[in-house]
Amino acid sequence: MSRVPYFVYTALLFVAIVACQAVWLTVLEAKASQFLWAVVAFNAVSMVAVGWFLYLIAMARSRDIVGHKRRAVFALVPVCNLMLLLEPSRNGASPDRHLTKPFLNGAPGIVSGVVVLVAGAVLADYIWHEIDRQPELVVLGDPTEKADAIETLLEAYGLQRTLDEIAYATRTPVYVDDVITLVDVRASGTQLLRTHVVDFDGLVDDPEAALLNIYTQATVEWWICSYPPFAVLLKNGATIREIYVLPDRTRITEFIVVGARCGY
Repeated sequence: MSRVPYFVYTALLFVAIVACQAVWLTVLEAKASQFLWAVVAFNAVSMVAVGWFLYLIAMARSRDIVGHKRRAVFALVPVCNLMLLLEPSRNGASPDRHLTKPFLNGAPGIVSGVVVLVAGAVLADYIWHEIDRQPELVVLGDPTEKADAIETLLEAYGLQRTLDEIAYATRTPVYVDDVITLVDVRASGTQLLRTHVVDFDGLVDDPEAALLNIYTQATVEWWICSYPPFAVLLKNGATIREIYVLPDRTRITEFIVVGARCGY
């Protein structure tokens, strides 16, 4: 096998191993359903399979270079594998060279390999972006989708880790209305602490009284208890603390909601 076909086949194997990484997108569901072992096994088998095919084409390339297959091991060694790619054939028509399709040779082959590599890089970027985005599903989308994502996290990791993921994934500030802005979300044990800045912009003389005319323990409890993502957390033993502060961070008040207050 000459250099250009080897380059194209190596690029195809790169795409194959990248595509196999998509299995990690199911890791949360797999862990929750006790099938994480299947994900790990699939990943291991795919790595071995790709490695074996790489070794097969490396043996063909090695025979084309030196007439034997011993240099095929270079394919498995970083940097050394470039020797297989760059070293020319022993002669122009080696009897050890495997026949390949015309589009795998010369300039068309080089273009094909580059296109495949670029496609693989794009696919890898997409897959790893989606994997990194998994925790964000608990704070993005509609309430039902977020509740489902939280249930999956709870089954996979438990309450404390789930609250940590929610706090990490929440991007602040979040503008609740013209007066209230969510500025910080933290997890502490089984508590989720959400800090809001209240800014009436000088329209009222007593911001605390104005806030408490709108937000009471009953109204906050009603909203927290009826919001599906929070309901899932409360049913699993979480405590949600809604903290309200002035722009200078002077505390106005806070409301603590537990599952028992919601009838869970």
